[in-house]
Amino acid sequence: MNRLLTVLFVVIGFIYTLESQALASNDKTCKPLNCGGKIKTCPYGYHKQDGCEICKCYDPCNPPGKPILCGPNKRCFVDKLSNGTFVGRCGLPKSKRNTDICEEAKVVGLCKAAFPRFYYNSTIKTCEHFIYGGCGANNNNFDTKEKCETACSQT
Repeated sequence: MNRLLTVLFVVIGFIYTLESQALASNDKTCKPLNCGGKIKTCPYGYHKQDGCEICKCYDPCNPPGKPILCGPNKRCFVDKLSNGTFVGRCGLPKSKRNTDICEEAKVVGLCKAAFPRFYYNSTIKTCEHFIYGGCGANNNNFDTKEKCETACSQT
């Protein structure tokens, strides 16, 4: 009986040791970021590896493994979210989208041509078709509905 109890205590001790080591290895604490030499400033923060920051700047418009490709006539812009993180998006800067373009009134123009165009109606928050006369336009004048929606969809 004593021999059985001894074996049982040895086995329990061995299991306890293994579990303690496993828990200790999962309790990873990040070391202070040291990029060697000069100070590295990253406006959007650093990449993370195993939950810890590494000396590589994070770029919201070029995240690892999947760059944001905006296509022609578009750019990637960075927005700061309420939780302090940054996200990239395609389109126009928010300030230009709202004040300079999408809030402007529809201008048919003074000339007599008949070009099909789209403008953003800020009252009903949608892009609408209109006929442009060919001269005297403002910036709220788009060749396609898609361009109008891209420029003004988040106003």
